Amino acid sequence: MKREYDVAPGEQNGGLYEKIMAVFLVLGLCLTRIATAAAQTFLVLAAVLGLYLWYKNGKKLFVSDEANKYIIVTCIFFFTTLFSAIGASNPGTIFSFALNDWFWRFLIFVLVAAFIRKRAYLENMLSAAIMVFAIDGMLSLYQFIAHKGNFRGYGFGGNALDLSAIVCMFVPVITVILLDHRFPALMKKTAMLGLLGAIAELFGGWSRGAWLVSFLLGAFSVFCFMRNKAKTALVALLVFCCIGGTILALPHYTARLVTTFNTTTNGSNLARIWIWHSSIEMFKKAPVNGVGLGNWEQEYIAQGYRDLQKTKGRLPHAHNNFFQILAETGLIGTMGFLYFTFYFLYHSFRNWRLKSNPYDFLIFTTVLSMVVLFGSTHLTFALASVVRTFWFLLAVLLQLKQTDPELQGSQHA
Repeated sequence: MKREYDVAPGEQNGGLYEKIMAVFLVLGLCLTRIATAAAQTFLVLAAVLGLYLWYKNGKKLFVSDEANKYIIVTCIFFFTTLFSAIGASNPGTIFSFALNDWFWRFLIFVLVAAFIRKRAYLENMLSAAIMVFAIDGMLSLYQFIAHKGNFRGYGFGGNALDLSAIVCMFVPVITVILLDHRFPALMKKTAMLGLLGAIAELFGGWSRGAWLVSFLLGAFSVFCFMRNKAKTALVALLVFCCIGGTILALPHYTARLVTTFNTTTNGSNLARIWIWHSSIEMFKKAPVNGVGLGNWEQEYIAQGYRDLQKTKGRLPHAHNNFFQILAETGLIGTMGFLYFTFYFLYHSFRNWRLKSNPYDFLIFTTVLSMVVLFGSTHLTFALASVVRTFWFLLAVLLQLKQTDPELQGSQHA
């Protein structure tokens, strides 16, 4: 993988290939929750175009050193989970799972990092994603109200928690776009729409995890970017306080929030605790390489881990990224997962502290929200729309960093 960054394949043809790639990728992402087949089609087209450009440029990918390191670390994590196929009764299924859930969904990161270099395209891609997310969030609130709060609003489709996980990633992104001077006025207007969509989803999605994570990371973003702008910071904090106050002022929302730490009578919390216990028991059964990637549900039902008295209904996963990977891939895969998580968090946080740029900060909050915080109560790595949004955001933020005039100027100096 060639790491030079001064020549982009798309630029050799007047940017036409780059523009087409940007359109394919953003449609592949934005249609994931609306029309899955159409989204897959655009992603396949993007992959084919990427393969053509790779061949056309002497079988080389032009990515930055930083992107290359992220790719290597991610692939190390993915490959450590493949050891779970050793001794498994369904190794073919495990490799198929890895190909689809790991590598195929990660491809959007590689394609953005390798072929999208023009800052205007990156800004437009991120703006388009925010606009679609905003509509998705507003639709979830409409659904919640239309059904009189009898079930969670789910937006365009899928599980309501999918959208809740996505809002946790977008809240810091939207907040920083509004507060940081590096983002143009048009993006700030789009971010305002995104903020409305995020607020709508927080009310319509009915997710306790989303309320806590969004408020925590939103307030953290305001604090980090407004420390020297007291008036603006005060306004931003008042907005978050008003949102939180509104939630607390509504009795049924308050009652829902109070159950967050109820581990004695709340059925949802008790079920999670039980399946985490079951995941630990699975790990004890195969501590080195686990019961097999993608085999958690099969093991849970077939091997007697399920307790119908404690966990009502169908539970297809461990509702926790760490426990799922621990049970399915054992110590080998878990070490890969911890290495991946620590590297992304440490590297982005360190770079943000050194360079004070919004991109590394948002890479940090994106990983923290999706992998660690919201991922502590839900299996976010299993959700196609969440994972694609995750990789898309990381890649676009990384490329925006590479094309930032201020950062380039400081590097040259």
